[in-house]
Amino acid sequence: MLTAPNAQFPHATALCRLFDADGCLLYVGLAAEPAQLDQEHQGKAWWPQVESVEVEWFENRWIAAGEEMRAIRREVPIYNGQERGHRRRRSTSYPRTPIFPRERLYWVGGV
Repeated sequence: MLTAPNAQFPHATALCRLFDADGCLLYVGLAAEPAQLDQEHQGKAWWPQVESVEVEWFENRWIAAGEEMRAIRREVPIYNGQERGHRRRRSTSYPRTPIFPRERLYWVGGV
């Protein structure tokens, strides 16, 4: 189980899912240090809504980036793409869980 960067996987990268108090998926992104997410995103208008973070570690950024793209397509976070003018509206048509089962290749833990 990969739970964080270590000697075997020094370039491990975390796929982070940020949720609001109702469990609605707000944002999906990558981080080498998930504990520093607040420093990277505190200027975003949606940051105060974040109540919990789910962290999934991958061996390197390349693998994590592929999983990030799949997660964004399948899970449709509200704020991914907002900077490019594609803000999604909060709606019951955007389920928190993916329509198709997600492949779990590595350990998933919360922060």
